[in-house]
Amino acid sequence: MAKEMAAKSKGIFNMPLNAEHLRKVVDEHGFEVAFQPRVLVPSGRLTGFEIYARWNHEELGYISPAQFIRLAEKRELIDTLTREILNAGLPVFARIAKRMPQLTLSVNISPVSFTHSSFLQLLLERCNAYDIAPSQIILEFPELEIYQNMEIFANSLKHYQDAGFQIALDDFGTGESNALMLDKLNLSEIKIDISVINALKISKEAEFLAKAALKLASQSGVLATAEGVETEEIMSFVEKLGFDMAQGFYIAHPMSASALEAWLEQNHPLSAQAHK
Repeated sequence: MAKEMAAKSKGIFNMPLNAEHLRKVVDEHGFEVAFQPRVLVPSGRLTGFEIYARWNHEELGYISPAQFIRLAEKRELIDTLTREILNAGLPVFARIAKRMPQLTLSVNISPVSFTHSSFLQLLLERCNAYDIAPSQIILEFPELEIYQNMEIFANSLKHYQDAGFQIALDDFGTGESNALMLDKLNLSEIKIDISVINALKISKEAEFLAKAALKLASQSGVLATAEGVETEEIMSFVEKLGFDMAQGFYIAHPMSASALEAWLEQNHPLSAQAHK
């Protein structure tokens, strides 16, 4: 959620947020969601979607997820916020997944939530409510926020993995990435940092970093996803490097549920029938 800034908006809200703002939009179910397709490389076959939170204030315009997620963590509202996003997004995904059960939904999760004993039950209840298997959900968390408590975090993740959820490491390559860490966390996927992918076409160093990350993924049996694939040139390079999956504007922008329906109708008509 925090990394994705692509929504159309009236402007960015730079004034200080407070907990009252956040509680009000949660109580009024004011958050919206957007979906970005993810595809296999090189076939282009649809593998699923990533879901993003959207907050468009009626007066102040688009409020960055980077702002409201930090506030939610500080004010102990992050689990409530995640529940709101799931309640908005899971019904849409469930309709599609009835016809294409192999698809997955990637959800950005705060590392704070993983430490809450009640959060796993919340996720299971939401999946059960919409008849979605936990294995269809990929829980993403950012790499940078786990190093100080690696052992504790790995133990927490195991409970989610035992329940059937897949785990992905987001913004990979921005921290102290190593094969031991990947093995310890038992991940299903890593997502290479968007800034690295955007630099690939001009930076040999970025290419080297991407290759190193791919080697780590291969050694650990983890799938590697390229984020921020915005041009045909970058897509070709991603394919050449050997990424497993890709997402980005070249494939599709994040879109509302109604726009997703139209996109599926045009690009994947079989799955679009799930909306009928």
